[in-house]
Amino acid sequence: MESLFNPNTMAGFYVGSPEKVQAKLHRFAQAGPDSTYYLFDFDNTLTTSKHTGEDVSTWTLLHGLLPENGKTEIARLRNKYLPMEIAGSMTEKDALTWWDSALALYIKYPVYMKDIEAASKNVRLRDGTTRLFKSCEAADIPTVILSAGISNVIDSIVARHDIHPSLILSTEFVLGEDGRVLNWDRGSMIHILNKRERGHTELSRIRSERPYTILVGDALQDVDMVDGDEHVLRVRMCDLVHQDPAKRDSYLEQSFAAGFDMVLEEDLEPLILLNQWLVQR
Repeated sequence: MESLFNPNTMAGFYVGSPEKVQAKLHRFAQAGPDSTYYLFDFDNTLTTSKHTGEDVSTWTLLHGLLPENGKTEIARLRNKYLPMEIAGSMTEKDALTWWDSALALYIKYPVYMKDIEAASKNVRLRDGTTRLFKSCEAADIPTVILSAGISNVIDSIVARHDIHPSLILSTEFVLGEDGRVLNWDRGSMIHILNKRERGHTELSRIRSERPYTILVGDALQDVDMVDGDEHVLRVRMCDLVHQDPAKRDSYLEQSFAAGFDMVLEEDLEPLILLNQWLVQR
């Protein structure tokens, strides 16, 4: 096999099986960028706590806009359902009840889009995010965000960073003329158990036209956002730089056992190099 882009020798990349990754990269190179697209999770994948020390996601941003009673109710829901998610025992009914109950709080306690936009200033994206999206845009490689967060929040954040994803799939708030959250679009709801390519027509269409996927996520469950293996390069984002070596090794072993091909530390700069290599093949 010809010499290819070698993430195993680059700072920031951790590779589970160099032989397997090289074989995948060989297939991606043969198919070319016209057959490839990126599928991103959003919270803790494109966002980061590196600069602030605080975990700011679309949900934590929204939680911060609730009064104390609302924060108590949100915490009660999290304490009930999060252990189910972690244990892998959550059912579709559980997930729908969790999301429905949480979303209802933003109607019960008035929340306005102007406050969401103001709070979104506190969300930082990983270094290299804007450059990677610009690189894809210049090469006509689609970029899709598939998130169990809230699309209105994501829209505000990416607009602030001058990022233009080809498609954002996420639960959408329905707003009144004054910008108040009145409801949410039931048909747009994405939760932890349906955050995957299957069942989303627009995403399936992109995949049918571009069968090679570079999947970028942070949670172990994100490995299942798209089906298949030979035509999918799975990259896990993390923040390992401050962890001790023992925890780092355990994290990497867990990531590769779950099905991720590579783990990328802290920023997206190495993916820009991979994208440039792919485009220049």
